[in-house]
Amino acid sequence: MQSVYVSPTVILSIADHRRRHQSDGGLGRVVGCLIGTYEDGIVRVSTSFPIPFAEATGKYNACYINTSFQQKMLSLYQRVYHFEYVVGWYSSNPSIKHGDDAVHRLLGLDRDENSVLLCVDCNEVASAIDTYKPCIRIYHFTKKGHELVSHLVQSRVVVSDVERVVLDNDAWSHTRGPLDRSAYDRDRTLYASALEVLELEIRRIVSAVQQRRGRVRPEVLDIIQDTINILGRSHSSDLIEEAGQNTACGYVVSELMRATLAIQQYLASQKPAKA
Repeated sequence: MQSVYVSPTVILSIADHRRRHQSDGGLGRVVGCLIGTYEDGIVRVSTSFPIPFAEATGKYNACYINTSFQQKMLSLYQRVYHFEYVVGWYSSNPSIKHGDDAVHRLLGLDRDENSVLLCVDCNEVASAIDTYKPCIRIYHFTKKGHELVSHLVQSRVVVSDVERVVLDNDAWSHTRGPLDRSAYDRDRTLYASALEVLELEIRRIVSAVQQRRGRVRPEVLDIIQDTINILGRSHSSDLIEEAGQNTACGYVVSELMRATLAIQQYLASQKPAKA
């Protein structure tokens, strides 16, 4: 394995998973599955999903993972993002810890020599791309007899094509001063407009789903509902105010766009409903 490329959206999602876990009173770390591709020695991590997880304090290898939930979510993602698959798992621990080999086995990833562990120091996550790199560590496991041995792997935070389109103005936005309100307002207007366009497109998707009279798989409906929940929790401008940073807003918009495009492609591949 040569290197691992990680989308910044994945890092933001992991940090948000940990924040929600802590707001619910959780004290331990969070874990989840990484979705992406592997080709020519390069693992590309494009998205992720959380997994219910708990571990005993001070006891190595004593943990619980809801593998049924893992399989259900994997089925959901593979129906929509059908060119991608599980390439590893993530942990909100800053680095690998004793017992992570057991988690790797429980997730069934010891059978895939290309699967990786992404560790994210969520206390260091910020909104600018160049600050992501120090907060992540990626490990690759190899078998030595009956044991799993971890190795630190080279990694890069890479913006996808969709994110690059949405964040097209980032080249100049990183060079301006922090108090440039006119530039901030321009970004804010851009992302608010993008969210409104996505909302209209998702409404069209919902209408198309309704016309199919129940022929759409429940897993696809779950993804549509999750996307609607993000858009519907507040007005688009309020969502941007909550994010607080222009680049982070762009990642939110790009992830919504990615989900919307995937749903469109899935629906287009299905046979039209009979009249």
